[in-house]
Amino acid sequence: MLEARPDTLHPAMLARAVAGLDRLTEGRVELALRAGPSAAASGTADSVAALGEAIAVVRELWNALDRGLGRFTGRFHRLAGAEKAAPAHDVPISVDGQDQDLFRLVGLRADEWSTGCDAATLTQGNRAVDEAARGAGRDPREIRRRVTIRGGFGRRTGRFTGTAADWVNDLLPLVVEHGVGTIVLDTEERDVAAGFASEVAPALRAAVDAVLPRGWSGARVRRSAVRARRRPGIDYEGVPPEMAEVIEPGDPAYARLRSGYLRGGSPGIILRAATNEQVIQALAFARRHPGVALSRRSAGHGVSGRSTNDGGIVIDVSLMNAIEVLDR
Repeated sequence: MLEARPDTLHPAMLARAVAGLDRLTEGRVELALRAGPSAAASGTADSVAALGEAIAVVRELWNALDRGLGRFTGRFHRLAGAEKAAPAHDVPISVDGQDQDLFRLVGLRADEWSTGCDAATLTQGNRAVDEAARGAGRDPREIRRRVTIRGGFGRRTGRFTGTAADWVNDLLPLVVEHGVGTIVLDTEERDVAAGFASEVAPALRAAVDAVLPRGWSGARVRRSAVRARRRPGIDYEGVPPEMAEVIEPGDPAYARLRSGYLRGGSPGIILRAATNEQVIQALAFARRHPGVALSRRSAGHGVSGRSTNDGGIVIDVSLMNAIEVLDR
């Protein structure tokens, strides 16, 4: 998790730094932003507006799907033309705060809302974030909810104290009733961190799995910007969940995987299989689309260009790149 205030670092520099770090860590970076005063934005509303423009600049420079230089003109930030720098994966952007203007910004642009664990604030914030998201044509489930907690083990003196079972009883309502999907423990005590990781987290996941239909992991909801690039005739919601990776036209990895080495393409979906069973599932999915073009790709070197297509399905087996000797 990389935390930053875009008023102390130009968002274009921030975007490039995050993209580079995400590549170095093979897609493990998350970006957390916080509004703050700056020379150009002195009031709360202006500060949030400047943060919204910063997010727009970051997303513009990460958007390698649309060719050309990154450009943006706003009230607080301007990008006359900069080389784009795509991260390794779709880096989630989290926004921290409890202001009404900030709630609207989260609903419009962010991937995650970060706050404390006060139930009243969560209720108010969730309502405002959901309303703003629907107004922007987004599914509120796109926006993850994250809380930061502090606590300790031993004698029960309040929330997030006592035994691991006490912690689970305190945390379960946050997940089930308020939709919290990420819990961050703020502590410098090694014993507390170890106890949370080894006792609280597994027990909490089990408790959530027993209550919610889809369990702790929930259902993945792609961003509206990704769904807007979907091609007609493909049942995106019916993709086999067993696939190693599913790439849609709006995903960052699409720019790298849409074409073969010798031919360009624009497939509607790329199913990456890493096992025989996943290949079987991908073929079964393709059979349900008899009118959609199907391409098979191993390394993508074919001169004829048959490893990609326009608007169809690609079954990519490049992850199956090892040989196992069954009988020496």
